[in-house]
Amino acid sequence: MKASLGTEHHYVATGLNNLGFLHAAQGDYAAAIPPYREALTIYGKIGLGDSLLATYTMTNLGDALLETGQLQEAYRHIRRAQTILRRESDPALPQRDVIDGIEGKYLLLQGSYSDAEVKLTSSFEGLRKKTGLQSRQTEAALVRLIRLYERWSKPERAAEYRKLLAQAAPKAEAP
Repeated sequence: MKASLGTEHHYVATGLNNLGFLHAAQGDYAAAIPPYREALTIYGKIGLGDSLLATYTMTNLGDALLETGQLQEAYRHIRRAQTILRRESDPALPQRDVIDGIEGKYLLLQGSYSDAEVKLTSSFEGLRKKTGLQSRQTEAALVRLIRLYERWSKPERAAEYRKLLAQAAPKAEAP
């Protein structure tokens, strides 16, 4: 793609974001970070560094950085994406709820369970309303809530969200 479009094109940045997402979906967060960073560099060079398009990559990079223990850098990307989303986007967009969930994950990793609960619950409820219970984004929000309550030693709450997660799982079709 770089050969035909050049290295500074938003399609190249989007492709790099998708490559990073593929690595992250396979659990290889360390491999996801370089393509995300390169995508953000391209967005910046072509004047889209503060665009809604770039917030998807910021969010993904923030999540990958959290997964690899780079909490402070992750938080910078999360806050930047939130600032852009609050300024530029429609509140009905699920991306706002996604980034709030990533911030909740950061707070969870910091041990700020009460603050994490507020962000994670809000993220889950927003995503459930906007994308439905069976969306990948809502499922990820449920998993984050379960992790919170497990770490917070609230097994009853974790069990409540596990039940919802079971409902969210797609049903296998009979042959």
